[in-house]
Amino acid sequence: MADTKALGHGFHDVYMQPGAVSHYRNTGQFLNGVVIVKKVRKIEHGPKATDQAQWAGGIKIWFVIVKDSKGRFNGNPNWANGWGWHCLKTMESM
Repeated sequence: MADTKALGHGFHDVYMQPGAVSHYRNTGQFLNGVVIVKKVRKIEHGPKATDQAQWAGGIKIWFVIVKDSKGRFNGNPNWANGWGWHCLKTMESM
């Protein structure tokens, strides 16, 4: 069961450059320098006409992720395993 209190718990919308998507689909590898943006939205739930349902609610947090296969940011706690992360909390999530 997922940790419902984790910042990443919720519906994820993922965005990246179209060329990066094509490269990944063709090779299974992310290009160095690719930027991935993830918007995580709350999970809302309740009764609807057909029964109980779940849907995406308000934004909880944004993640910006950068592929760095060259190790340019060694020693930075937000950079590990070839990726850098930055989380942007929304006012609603604070």
